[in-house]
Amino acid sequence: MAPALPTIVLGVLLTLSLTGLIFALIGWRGRRIDDHPLCRRCGYDLVARDQVANCPECGSDVTSPGAVRIGHRQRRPWMIGVGLIALVLAGGSAGIVARLQAIGFDWNTIKPLGMLRREADSGDPTVFAGAQEEILGRLQAGRLAQSQIDSIIDESLALQSDADAAWFVWRGDFIEEAWLRRRTGDETLKRYLQAAIDQAMYLRVRPRVRQGQPVSMDVCMRDMRLGRNRNHMLFMINQASAVVADGQQVGDLAYRSGWTLQSASSPSARDHTLIHARHGFDLPLGRHTVGIDATFRIFVLPQGLRGSSSWFAATRPDDWQLELTRRFESPVELLPAESPGVRLVADPSLHMRRVITPHPYTQTQGSGAPYVSISVDFGALPIDVAFDVSVRDVDSGREEPFGGVWEAKDGYGGSMSLNVQVREANQWLLTSNSLEIILKPNPQLAEPTFNIFEIWDGELTYRIDRIPGRPLPQ
Repeated sequence: MAPALPTIVLGVLLTLSLTGLIFALIGWRGRRIDDHPLCRRCGYDLVARDQVANCPECGSDVTSPGAVRIGHRQRRPWMIGVGLIALVLAGGSAGIVARLQAIGFDWNTIKPLGMLRREADSGDPTVFAGAQEEILGRLQAGRLAQSQIDSIIDESLALQSDADAAWFVWRGDFIEEAWLRRRTGDETLKRYLQAAIDQAMYLRVRPRVRQGQPVSMDVCMRDMRLGRNRNHMLFMINQASAVVADGQQVGDLAYRSGWTLQSASSPSARDHTLIHARHGFDLPLGRHTVGIDATFRIFVLPQGLRGSSSWFAATRPDDWQLELTRRFESPVELLPAESPGVRLVADPSLHMRRVITPHPYTQTQGSGAPYVSISVDFGALPIDVAFDVSVRDVDSGREEPFGGVWEAKDGYGGSMSLNVQVREANQWLLTSNSLEIILKPNPQLAEPTFNIFEIWDGELTYRIDRIPGRPLPQ
């Protein structure tokens, strides 16, 4: 399917055709050279016959309205010529355009940069994809003036820092490509990376916690306003150094992880946890502010290392393009220790078996030791849940705990997997022919979460014959 003609081409052809037609018609009609009355039917000059009722030439009634016109007209050959030339040019151009359209000519290659920039930020995917690639292609081919590059970068940085403005990843690709090709400096890249961190990072904390319970804190990252699929060059080391309460450091924190900021996959709607900490604060009841001091180091890998598994080791200070320290804080209220941290809701009308499904299977780890795994899948939950999961032998009554799972009703319909190694004491997991998977509500499992404050108070039991095997993926 050939690409659609750009509006500007159609507009030029139509304008040229109309202009030619108008010029030809005006030239053919001519200009008036006197004010003689003329018979409209035959053109006879009535200037000396003011009192006649009929045209002496054709006999028409010249007293009726519209029967007489004023002035002889002289045609204008130059206007006729200009009009015919314009019509010929329009017709010839239309033929050329039709031929280019038939062979799939890329009209983006001849569009002015201003038009491409408007189309690149449009909401039409049939328009913006080609425009974005053309702008980036011109940058790579050295066909953009430095003033044009600086203009796009300045506009992109302003949009990146405006949380209310739409962000298009081609702009991040453009800044990164310009930096790689030495068409912009390190200060531009630092501004770009710092704005991406400041826009994306935030602290997620459970707002109400019972006194004496550790507070769970997560430094999370929304989808970053960066380039996406072009260079895969940006990587980040996250390091937490301390926990704070009411503006003061109250404990050390050693947490370090790495993150690939760009990937070939689509951005996830779910926020990513970069740093996790649980800390017990010795604070009085009431409202406080807690947080984490963290440092982010972003570096650009050489081309040969991009996409490899060895990027995490490349953390020499000389490789860092940006080192940024931030304090993340959030309010929290400490409740009395006897307060219900998570409330149980008994509602037998909820059909939880329809949306919660455990999948048991056996597998063998690298050491050869067998494991039993249970993956609990959550669908569209009508209420938050938190369960202890266990497997029971129906005949003997023996029971093996697997651990806990939880999910919020406004979560993402994901799953949680639990594993237990098979030993001599629980060998019956593999040999029994009558088993039950039991999910029992446990409010304490939900207390470390940031968004679960009540759970369903109901027990689920799933009867199975044997635990099936499942080979590990290659």
